[in-house]
Amino acid sequence: MEPKIVAPSEGETLLVLGDRQRIVLGAHDSEGSVLVLEQYNEPGVGVPLHVHTREDEIWHVIEGEVLFTVGSERRVAKAGTTVFGPRGVPHATMVVGDSPARVLLTVLPGHLEQMFRELSELGVASSPEAAITVCERYGISFVEEVS
Repeated sequence: MEPKIVAPSEGETLLVLGDRQRIVLGAHDSEGSVLVLEQYNEPGVGVPLHVHTREDEIWHVIEGEVLFTVGSERRVAKAGTTVFGPRGVPHATMVVGDSPARVLLTVLPGHLEQMFRELSELGVASSPEAAITVCERYGISFVEEVS
């Protein structure tokens, strides 16, 4: 592995089913050990309840407010809050409040980079079934219906 410094204007930007993401540090940069994404979204944008079988996720809210559901806990996280979602535990996110939210998401190990690209290629208006099919190939299942 080589060291890497990523400026705010660098990295690959994706629109993943309405979720704006920037790949800050890709799996290819870390030999698959980590994926770091910056998410910047308007109120109302979120990801429905789902479960990862292969990855743990860590969110750090930088700006705004995000409603997290992780297991049986449901809480609005404000700037400065860190949330851990271990694999196997259902979780969901939703930007709430009156302003956009900026979140740093760390995925361990970092093998979801290609899934996010595939979902981005589907486009925002794609069918829920198409998104579910892509996610299932990466060991992710949705707990409630995706709309």
